[in-house]
Amino acid sequence: MRLAKSKMPTTVWTILTSIQKPHVRNFKIGVLMTEKFLTVLNRAGIHARPAALIAQTANKFSAEISLEKDSAVVNAKSIMGVITMAAGYNTQLTLKADGPDEKEAVDAIVQLFESKFEEE
Repeated sequence: MRLAKSKMPTTVWTILTSIQKPHVRNFKIGVLMTEKFLTVLNRAGIHARPAALIAQTANKFSAEISLEKDSAVVNAKSIMGVITMAAGYNTQLTLKADGPDEKEAVDAIVQLFESKFEEE
């Protein structure tokens, strides 16, 4: 898709052209990554303890795992990355995994979210 600069205000053009796309490694035609939409269900949101659980769980797998909130993409294997998302109660996130054990990784992290990180 090409954007026509002359048909939109400068600020909109700047915003649209500055959005960075996540880098895709080892792209193979016909092979898709696993993606799941999540909602933060625990009242305290994702603070240090849930971030640590997410990172510990993600690090058990060899797949590349990321969490996305709005346009921010963070490595799910990084505690600091997960915390900096500032994902509060009812925040919508996208979980993406790419690798040989991506389905198992997604299932494990989804279980954490569904159990409210065992906090409630």
